[in-house]
Order: sequence, then structure tokens, then C-alpha cells
Amino acid sequence: MKRLIEESDQGNVPTFVYGDFVVSDFSVDELLDELAERPDIRLRLGLGDNDDEQ
Repeated sequence: MKRLIEESDQGNVPTFVYGDFVVSDFSVDELLDELAERPDIRLRLGLGDNDDEQ
């Protein structure tokens, strides 16, 4: 719980942390929306395609 609060400033789950990319208390659609804003993270997670590269 302490680390969860340190990483996301809250204690809700689920919380996804990958470097500076943090999504807290989300549904699948909300996570996908956040990932759409960060194609760099999508690619590093293997969820993007080469068309996303800049």
C-alpha cells in the first residue's frame, strides 16, 4: 500500500506503473485511452506497431 501511494498518490486499484506512465483506478477502455496518448509507451510494451514510431 505504501508503494502504491508513493507511485500514484492514491490507494485505488488497479494501478499501472511503467516508468513515468501511471494510470490509476482504471477500466480497460480508460487504460487504452491513456495508452493512445503515449505511443512511445505502447511501443515499449509491445502494443503498438511500426506506424506509431516517430
